[in-house]
Amino acid sequence: VECLRSARARLWPAVHEISFSSKMQARR
Repeated sequence: VECLRSARARLWPAVHEISFSSKMQARR
């Protein structure tokens, strides 16, 4: 479980960044 938790903690920021980038592109 610890490994999964670490992976999720690392993946979440990346997903958030992609979502933010997508929003910015949509605005453009």
